[in-house]
Amino acid sequence: MRETLVQAIVIKSRSFGEADKMLTLASREQGRFCCVAKGVRTLKSTRRSSLESGNVIKAYLVNRKEQSGAYPILTQVELLADCESIRHDLGKIRQMVQFLEVVDKVMVQEELSGKIWQELLLIRQMIVAMIYPQAQIKEHLCGLLGLLGFTAASSEISVAAQVAEVTGNKLVGFDYLRVLA
Repeated sequence: MRETLVQAIVIKSRSFGEADKMLTLASREQGRFCCVAKGVRTLKSTRRSSLESGNVIKAYLVNRKEQSGAYPILTQVELLADCESIRHDLGKIRQMVQFLEVVDKVMVQEELSGKIWQELLLIRQMIVAMIYPQAQIKEHLCGLLGLLGFTAASSEISVAAQVAEVTGNKLVGFDYLRVLA
């Protein structure tokens, strides 16, 4: 078994089996990847609150060698930064959901440069801090797309349109959440 320790942003989670969750994480070491968190949907789970979307965590993962196609298993987690401050502000929740959807769509499973990882953390922190104007967050998000190799045809084109053009898929969150559009 190969064990790994990564700092990651929780992008999304979905139910997996009776008591497990399939998590999509973004980390500097692995880019965007999926893992299984066993038993976190049970009432007694102490890891459940740490695995909310938008949280920054330190994750301890175990990869099973005998099953090469199997997802790594998240065995331990430490919460480094949460999104508690945006819980009562619908506009900031929308921004976070949209940011996470953009990251989910444009990131790949490969190591990220330090600059891209720092930009991801900065944008997340700008949304959580709730003191930055929407235009400044959008500017940093466009900068992140540029760092990932996606160039905009025009600075007036929306983030949603840029990502839809690059991925070929319309972003779901932008249909009903109009903050970064």
